[in-house]
This record gives sequence, C-alpha cells and structure tokens, in this order.
Amino acid sequence: MLSYFKKHLLSPDSDLDKSLSVVVLCAGKSSRFKQHYPKHLATIQGIPSIVRVIKQLKRNNVHDISMTVSEDNQKYFKNIKVNKILGSDKREIDRFRNAFDFINNKEKVLFLYGDVVYHDSDIQTILNSAKETGNKFFGRYGKNTLTHKPYGELFGILINDKEKFFNTVNKVVDLYDKKLIKREIGWEVYRVSEGLDPLVHKIKDNFIELSQLTDDYDTFEQYKIICKLHHSATFQEKSHEPIAG
Repeated sequence: MLSYFKKHLLSPDSDLDKSLSVVVLCAGKSSRFKQHYPKHLATIQGIPSIVRVIKQLKRNNVHDISMTVSEDNQKYFKNIKVNKILGSDKREIDRFRNAFDFINNKEKVLFLYGDVVYHDSDIQTILNSAKETGNKFFGRYGKNTLTHKPYGELFGILINDKEKFFNTVNKVVDLYDKKLIKREIGWEVYRVSEGLDPLVHKIKDNFIELSQLTDDYDTFEQYKIICKLHHSATFQEKSHEPIAG
C-alpha cells in the first residue's frame, strides 16, 4: 500500500493550473441519503465532503474550480467561494454538457464528484494524469473490500479531447433515447468512448484504477462506513447550515 502512495505522489504544479478547469458535480438530489441536507455536505473528519475536495485541489495549486448545484440545494452552498453552475434536471448527462458554457475555456477539463471521498494520493494520481493526452476515466473496476461495495464505479473524467467527448455524449444520449441502454451516465460514457459494448462491464484503455481508500456514499449507512475508513471520530446526523470553503 505504501509503495502505491509513493508511486503516485505529485508535487504542486503551477503550470497545470494554467491549463486545467475543474468542475465538482453536486447537483444530485441525495434522495437515498435521507437527511435534511445534501449528502455533499456530510462531514469527513470535520470537513464537508465538497469542501474537502476543493481543499485537496487547492493544495495541489489547482484554483480554477467550479461546482454544479441544483435549484433545490444551491442555498446550502452559497458560502463556498467557487463558481456555481446551475445543473439541469432534464438529463443526468447534461451536467457535463452544460458545464462547458460556464467555465474558462482551458484545454483540459476535469469532472470530479462532491460525494466522493478522495484519498490524497488518488487526487494526486488524477492530477498527474492531467499532464497526459487523451480523455481519461478514473474509478474502481470491481468491488471495494474496505467499504464492502460489490460493484465498480467511476469517480472522475478528464477531458483533453472535447470533440471526442461531445461525440461520445451524443452517442450515449441516442442509445438511451432508443432504449438500448438503461442509463446515460457513468460506465456507459466510458464504454462508448472506448468502443466497447455499452451493456458489458469491461475496461480497455484510458481507465485509471484508484485505490480502495477512495469511494462515494449514496446512503447514510455508506457514509458511516466511509467515516470509519477515514478514522473520523464522529459522523454528522443533524441538518447542516450553509458553510464556507
């Protein structure tokens, strides 16, 4: 495990900040979390998850950061000092397409998730990959033996080739509209991008596996497991006031 962290260490890179825009996705409804605040504000070691991601990026000299919010949850994030993008309620996949209209026109765009608790080494792995060419997808292919999740998930997308990405998105939307796939986001985007069968869970190129210390949470029970994994002494059960980041 220690060798994994040493291999993926990244020193702060001011040149990366000049070429990279980051969008943290937080427009979800948190319907399965079943608390009185968005799941992105649940605290890990005393820091709301979304703020934790922003701080990790800033520690690596990445400062061009935006976040998507919804009409329903934007009041909770009003004190977080990053650019806000109002997310779409029509299609999940529109959270990617719409973001490009509101961010700086830099050559690279990185999408991360506000409900993912990224280990520091995995943030560094992602940012290190931003120096490469081609679109990259970050996540876990199979189950997580630490959080007991039995399935793989995507935790980030790096866009170097915007034309290819938009063509991929259009193909996914077309497949979804024709009812050939059941979802229009996540693994379907990766598989179509890499020319794979969108219905078969398989990886090929441009997928980068993150450590099992990085995971997301959809339910409050999953959140408590994440807290224990990251040695958080307590977890948050009360409704959350708007916070600063």
